[in-house]
Amino acid sequence: MGRQESVPGLRLADAFAGLSRAYYDEPDSKAKELWQIANKKITAQLLGGQISG
Repeated sequence: MGRQESVPGLRLADAFAGLSRAYYDEPDSKAKELWQIANKKITAQLLGGQISG
């Protein structure tokens, strides 16, 4: 636990949680495009390289 202003990782986690919630609640919103971008970046990090698409 920590104060959100002093822990950048907490703010990032909160942003991804909000994006995930928005995407799954309303898949046809602007969140869909942002979710696809984030998903590609997360997948690239997990696989150790870049993916095309």
